[in-house]
Amino acid sequence: MPQSPATIETLQTQLQRLYQALAQTADAMLRAKDEAGLLHQVCTELVTNTPFHAAWIRRPEKDGRIQVLAAAGGSSPLLPQSGNAPPAVRAWMQQQLVYNNDLLADPQLAPWMEFLQRNAWHAALAVPIVRSGAPWAVLAVASPQKGVFDEQTVALFRRIGDLLGQGLTALDTQR
Repeated sequence: MPQSPATIETLQTQLQRLYQALAQTADAMLRAKDEAGLLHQVCTELVTNTPFHAAWIRRPEKDGRIQVLAAAGGSSPLLPQSGNAPPAVRAWMQQQLVYNNDLLADPQLAPWMEFLQRNAWHAALAVPIVRSGAPWAVLAVASPQKGVFDEQTVALFRRIGDLLGQGLTALDTQR
């Protein structure tokens, strides 16, 4: 079914805002003096005038706990280390970008359904961050819009994840 002109315009506007977030991410990396500031800036840019209302960067620790390194927007759930898990956990375990355009229709996410509904999380994406050649953390975003991730949006998030890893690696070499 063809999309209406209003839908196409909305998608184009969303994509433009994501490109702006990508540019701001690159700018933040160039100006970054420290890790915490860089991570916070990236999360903030990803929820400012975009279709996402939550962004966070998390890293599993050796003791099994998950450390929140930065977050902006809505809450991020405590995530289990299991196979039928939200995109952020799967992205870490598989070390690849993972997204879901309709979280509420995914029976594997039944244990988190109340949280997803309460926070209006209809779509989510997570991308691993590689720092100095090793898996380091996961960047994730959630949206109140179902179906928000298309090929271009996924490609942009891959690029944001790559840029963030490069920026963190550059910070390491400056020390």
